[in-house]
Amino acid sequence: MLDIILGEENGLDFLPFLEGHCSRNGLAKPFVLVCSVLEEPFRMQTAIKLGASGCVSKAEGEAELLAAIDAALSGGVCLSERHSAKMLQTLGIYEKLGSREIEVFELVKKDMTNREIAKKLSLTLHTVENRVSSFCFKTRAKSRRELARL
Repeated sequence: MLDIILGEENGLDFLPFLEGHCSRNGLAKPFVLVCSVLEEPFRMQTAIKLGASGCVSKAEGEAELLAAIDAALSGGVCLSERHSAKMLQTLGIYEKLGSREIEVFELVKKDMTNREIAKKLSLTLHTVENRVSSFCFKTRAKSRRELARL
């Protein structure tokens, strides 16, 4: 089981390392179940793309957690009902974004201001404002706050 929040580290960064380590050492692909309070569809999609066997919310009950563990150990990809519903709501949104757009979007989700994002990514303030406006259009979010909750 892997949490997304590991102090200042992102647990999802560990997935490629773990898979590479197992591959280099002749070990079987690990079954990793991401269990987190974060329920953002982008993070769940990223976890699956990086090789996680599934995602389950820490808000789920014992029965859901055990079912997720069983599904992961059987070799399938599992998502709790809670995660599945959220992913269906935003299906296709993240595929429309380029890698640089995703960087900006992730910083918006961390409640950084446009100025902070521009400075951190060495972009102009105008570029960041345009990207945020574009995200609102693509996701149909009515406000920055609503956008940050996706």
